[in-house]
Amino acid sequence: MTVDRLMRGGMIVLAAALCACAKSEVDDDRAATDTASASAAPSTAPAATPAASAVDSAQWVLRADGAGPLRVGMTVDEANQAVAGGLDRTAGLEACDYVRPKNGPAGLGVMMENGRIARVDVDSAGVATAAGVRPGDTEARVREAYPNARVQPHKYDDRGRYFVVLPATPADTLHRIVFETDGSVVLRMRGGVFPAVEYVEGCS
Repeated sequence: MTVDRLMRGGMIVLAAALCACAKSEVDDDRAATDTASASAAPSTAPAATPAASAVDSAQWVLRADGAGPLRVGMTVDEANQAVAGGLDRTAGLEACDYVRPKNGPAGLGVMMENGRIARVDVDSAGVATAAGVRPGDTEARVREAYPNARVQPHKYDDRGRYFVVLPATPADTLHRIVFETDGSVVLRMRGGVFPAVEYVEGCS
């Protein structure tokens, strides 16, 4: 009996040792697999992004005297220094010509007359007026935002109209915002000084 008990005890110890070894190998395998998976898995941390280059359209609100840092009356050099990145052109301009801020919003053009800003044109929904009106909005939205706007027939489109908004200051009779519509929605808008702001063909 004593021998049998010893043999049984020895077998139990041996079995326990084998189980321990097997478990150690499994744990090692799992650890190696987890390490490999962690290395292969894509990182959930946000990727490093380059310096922000997106245009903050909120800074480019269209006004009766310009848009963003650009104001009617600025020279080409003043405008070039006023906007980050400068203008796309500063030389070789005609008496009436358009320039654009290199880092400005899409659809924004600056009319230069005799070397000075006369108006700013917008034909993209990325820029709005202080009242929130932008290209693509309905005529009803323009009427709601500017109930005192003067309405004029479009020069080329029988259905279209021009909504002309003068500043609230009675003394200012030169600056204005003009919304051009197709009879339904705003196609484009511009802010600047009269008479340039009301040129239908721009510099043409």
